[in-house]
Amino acid sequence: MYIAPAFILSPAHLPHLKPLEQIDNLHYGEVSKDEAAKLLGIKSFDTSLPQDWVEYCHKKLGVNPVPHVVWSYDTSRFGNPVGITREGRILVTILDHLSS
Repeated sequence: MYIAPAFILSPAHLPHLKPLEQIDNLHYGEVSKDEAAKLLGIKSFDTSLPQDWVEYCHKKLGVNPVPHVVWSYDTSRFGNPVGITREGRILVTILDHLSS
């Protein structure tokens, strides 16, 4: 079993995020992206993702980020992707490392 490093699950640029354990025990479909983001403490966000960013995820990693990520405006007026699931946090971290 793979356990992601702690820095992946707790983004440094969003110290106010609550731990994913708040939603880990929920089954897929039991909570909406909107509800999950609120449970995690994300204040200003959009559940829709920029299409060019979604296409970038498909191109670079072959994954669909839509169920796992929201676009947060908590730290930037232009927004940043924030994972609302473990998969989403790992995906965002990998993409951050690829682009830096």
